[in-house]
Amino acid sequence: MPAYRYVLELLDGSNLDPMMFVTELDGSRVADTFLSGPDLGRFRILAIDVEAPGVLAGYADGIWVVEPVEGAA
Repeated sequence: MPAYRYVLELLDGSNLDPMMFVTELDGSRVADTFLSGPDLGRFRILAIDVEAPGVLAGYADGIWVVEPVEGAA
């Protein structure tokens, strides 16, 4: 299966650590949640940008603007 790579960005424009999320699924939507990072924090997708010029340059399939989901561990 192909892998899809997304840059993870917070509302303030800063990147998460790690700043990339890789998935085999090609159906992510705004409001979906996912686990990421060494502590497996839960995040919600607020926006998906697949047309960011220059930022992606073939390294990612899009940018997910995300927020932490409070109370999730």
